[in-house]
Parts: sequence; C-alpha cells; structure tokens
Amino acid sequence: MGCMNPYFPNLLSPIQVGSVTLKNRICLAPMNLLERDPNGVFKARDIAFIERLARGGVALITIGESYVGRKNGAAGLALHINDPGAYNGLCDMADAVHRYGAKISIEMSHAGAFSRPEYNSGELPMGPSAYVTPLGVQVTEMNEEQMEEVANEFGDAALTLKNAGFDLVMFHAAHGWLIHQFLSPRTNKRTDKYGGSVENRIRFPIMCLENIRKNVGKAFPIDMRITGDEVIEGGYGIDESKKFIKYLAPYVDMIQCSTGGIYHPDAAARMSPVVFYEKGCNVPFATAIKESINIPVSCVGGINEPLQMEEIIRDNRADLIVMGRGLICEPDLPKKLAVNDIENINRCLRCNECHNRFFAQGWFTCTINPTVGHEIDHVRTDNTPRVAKKVLVAGGGPGGMMAALTAARCGHEVTLCEKETALGGAIRFSDHVDFKIDMAYWRRQIEGKLAKTNINVLLNTSVNHEYVNNFAPDVLIIAVGADPVIPPIPGIDNSKVILGAKMHDRCLEFGKDVIVIGGGMVGCESAVELKNRGCSVTVVEMLPRIANGCGEAQANSIRVGLLGVKTLVNTRCLRVTNKGVRVKTDGHDEILLPADSIVLSTGMSARSKLVEDLQQAHVPETYVIGDSMAARKMGNAIKEGYYTAMNL
Repeated sequence: MGCMNPYFPNLLSPIQVGSVTLKNRICLAPMNLLERDPNGVFKARDIAFIERLARGGVALITIGESYVGRKNGAAGLALHINDPGAYNGLCDMADAVHRYGAKISIEMSHAGAFSRPEYNSGELPMGPSAYVTPLGVQVTEMNEEQMEEVANEFGDAALTLKNAGFDLVMFHAAHGWLIHQFLSPRTNKRTDKYGGSVENRIRFPIMCLENIRKNVGKAFPIDMRITGDEVIEGGYGIDESKKFIKYLAPYVDMIQCSTGGIYHPDAAARMSPVVFYEKGCNVPFATAIKESINIPVSCVGGINEPLQMEEIIRDNRADLIVMGRGLICEPDLPKKLAVNDIENINRCLRCNECHNRFFAQGWFTCTINPTVGHEIDHVRTDNTPRVAKKVLVAGGGPGGMMAALTAARCGHEVTLCEKETALGGAIRFSDHVDFKIDMAYWRRQIEGKLAKTNINVLLNTSVNHEYVNNFAPDVLIIAVGADPVIPPIPGIDNSKVILGAKMHDRCLEFGKDVIVIGGGMVGCESAVELKNRGCSVTVVEMLPRIANGCGEAQANSIRVGLLGVKTLVNTRCLRVTNKGVRVKTDGHDEILLPADSIVLSTGMSARSKLVEDLQQAHVPETYVIGDSMAARKMGNAIKEGYYTAMNL
C-alpha cells in the first residue's frame, strides 16, 4: 500500500473499489475526446492528452461520454465503444495510462431523447416518453424490445472495455442522458411498469446494470455516475435520489455523485459550478448519498483547493475527489501535493475557457496552462537556450510576466519593465473582487515565482524606443496591453462616468443606482460585483445579447451571476446627463435611466501608437504579444508569452 503521505494523509491514501486498488483519492472527471480517425480510433493527440494526466499522478482516469448504441444514441461526435474500429485505440489508451500506475475507466452513455438523427444514420431519437423537441424532432417512446437492445449494448460495451484492458467502467445515469431520462419525473411520463414510482423508474437502469454485470463478471468494478439533485423545478431532489440509489447500489462498486445536467441552463451551471457558486457546492449531495450506502462515493464540481480536498476525505464527506477543469489546469496536482509544493500548483479559475474551446473547436485549452492541447507538440522542454540572449519585456501584465518567467527558466538574461507601481496589468482588479479570488491568487503566484529568479523587475518604468536602444537587448517582447475604448457619446466626460478598467484604482462611492454601459464579459462581471456590493444595477448593451462573443459555457456562467441585475439589449446610449443616461431600445421610445454613477465598459483597444514607437527600436528580434496585438482574453496573452519565450 505504501507509506502514509505526511502532508495529505487522507487525500493521497489508497482506496479499494471492488477488486481494484486506486493509489490515491484524486480522479479525472469524464471529459469527451472528439478527435477520431475515420475508423473511430483514438488519435495520437487524444492519447497524449490522457497520458499527460496519468503522468501527473492521478489515480483514476475516466474517458468521457462514449456511446454504446450501434444505430441510435449519439448526440454528437464521440467514441462508439461497440464500433469494431475503436478497439485498437481503446487498447492503446489503456496501455498509456497503465504505464504511470493509474487506472482507467470510460463513461458508457446513450443520449436517448437527445440523440440527433444526423449522427445516427437518420434514426429518430428514442426515450422513455414520446414528445417533439424544440427543434421539431419527434422522440419515440421506447418499447421493451428497444430497452432490451440498449441494455445488451451496455453489456457488450462493458465487455469490450474489459477485453481492451480497462480496469473498470462507468454507467452514465446522470446529466440528462437516457438512463437519467428514465429516472427523472421531468422526462419519464410513462404509465406502465417503467414509469411513475421510483420502483418503476429504476427498472430499465437495473436491466442495463444486470447486462453489464453478466458480461464482465462479479470481479470487474462498475462505477455509476448519478445526478444527486436536478436543482430545477419539477426535477427530483436529493431525498428521491437516495431512494433510487438504494435500489441501484447493489449492482455497482462505486458511485460518482454529480449535480444538474444539460437539460436546463441552471442545471448546466451547477453541473460544472461557475465562479458565482461556492467551491465544493455539490459536495453535500455526495455526502447525503454516502450516508445511505456502504460503497465508495466520489464528489465532483468546482473543487480546486488542496486543503478543502483533504478535509472532504478526512471528514468522511466523500471517499474520492473528481476533477475535470482543475486537472486540465494542473495535471501535476497529485505529484505536487505529495511533496507539499502547493505554491506551484495552478489553481483552476473556473472561467470555463476549456469548455468554450472544446465545444467550439473540439479540443481543450486553459487560460493559465498554455501547454494544454499541445501535449505532442515538439516544444523544447529542457529549458536550455541554444544561445543565451538578453531579453527585455515591456509590460508586466499576464503575458509579459509569463514571457519573462519562461525566458528566465530557459536560461536567458531577462529584464521586465512595468510602468505601474505593481505587476499584473489588467488583472490587478481581481484583488478586489470576491469571485475572482483564484485570478488574484495566480497573479500573486507568478509574482512569487518571478521573485525567485534572477529576473530584473523594474516597476514605475515606462519604455519607449529610445529606452530600448539604450538598453540594447537581443530580444524585445512588447506586452504593453490595451486602453479602454471611449465611445463618442455626448456627455461621456461627465463626472458620474467611471471607466470600468479603472474602477478599482481608488476607493469609489458608486451610490445606489448604477448603469453599466457595455454588456460584454467585463461589463457583466462589473455588474455582478456592483450587485454584490448592494447596488441596483442595469446593464445597457447595443447588441441583441449579453456577453456576445463569449462561448456558451461562459455566457451561461454570466447569466447565473446576473440574476438580480436588469439587462437591456438592443439598446443604444444616446447621451449622459447629470441625472443618468438617456437610452433607446429598438422599438421603444427614448427614456432616462437615473444613475448615481455610470460604469463605462465598452471594450479595450491595443496601444498601437506605443507599439509602433517600440518597433522603431534597433533590436534583432521583436515580438508583440497579448493585448498589445489586439485586445482579447487573458489566456491569449499567457499562451503567447509562454511560446514566444520558449521559441527564442
């Protein structure tokens, strides 16, 4: 079993799940892998991504939603376990994980009513009850023959995985997919023996579990993912969840208790808790389940604090910690915890940038871990430069700090100049915002790392081309950031107007009624902060939607935060007066929005004149990164800073 870890004795202790021993209590949450070759086999990129996580010390890796249906059950691009072409890739994936002492599972799923005909050879979706989807697709009610067919598909998939070298399998009974559709009174409207009472709604899930067990035998562990609470009106709560789990638990060896699902924006926001929810907000559901059964229970959802993880296990609130975003952000979390290297652990921002990139482009990214998605790229990792260079970084925001730190680690001689009194650039505001605590932590963490290097950090130091010429660097990295955009609204110079980018630079009294002009991500987050301060806030946005341009996951996060904030879309600001803002919404008359203060958040623009000036300097190599190139997200600056320095 090994010795007890002196720093995290509970979190890093082994645990028995059926016949399998997990080396610690840290597990990777199921995450889809959408890259496939034409035969449905995992690509090298998939395997490299998972292998990187296994190398970091995680105990159990569960590949995300993978379909069991042969001709129905797919909601999008994902692995079809029963496709013969997938088998070799499954074997390769299991082998890659086992090389690092981790165990591997897979989330066996059927989309049911959420199946899409275009991914199922035109087959219409089927579910517990018939209805027409909002897209006009007819869902057919499953008959017993179809139920038996799907149950057999679950059993066949489990046997395939066992033969491919997987250590256990996960039965997906959560988040709105087929098994959950049978469990939930929201979606199961049947009047036969498969609907109505708890005893009836669990018949089909038990049929599937019996087939899985029949195919894999008693010694092969089965994990089951459940939605502990549907968290919306009309759904089941934790008390009902405990009732049907008592029936299902005898068929499985472990239960992963999640919350919510894909069936409603509120439920989706709790499934992957956003920054406006307390960390570990779903743990109580796992604790309630654990108290009612005698097999291991894992908890999942927005957990990123090492001490909180240890306390959850220590206090018997759950047996294992499951993380998705947190391990994308910090794949070496278990290894760093083992040596108490907490200060060098990336802490997930819960910004959901990984979700956005995944759903938009089919792969992951991370705001503060620039290597995500590039696991097989040929990036120099020995941190030894071909020729040590004299590097000057102009600008101490996220991109500039990452560039300086990375260049120094590669052995270059680095000077970092920042015109302000402190490092951080545009993210310094996070020190003052409670739901940005992890962003502030990252900034302080990078500052601490910079202090431990030989980087020459010069604060209160502005840089122009003459300064650069006198400094005579081999490399100039321009990371001077962006300035707020001030639109030509009459009266915008009124003393009531506060630049959103500057609203934390000094103590300000905002008054009771606050208007936020600009409903992008930054404007919306400013509105949430002001609401939390007790202000009555209205967001004015000229476009048809709030948080336009944000991915679905981030837009949903903002929607949760904005509860209690009034939003006006398709609304133009006509002028600012001493009384407030005159606005006009499409199709309505002009009105006055009274305001004690007005926060202007209408975007940022690169400091192009300063960039042009710096580019006049005589330097062999010059690079422009981050908002200096174009105002974008924090993650863009960090990634560009990292790879620019790595490639010097």
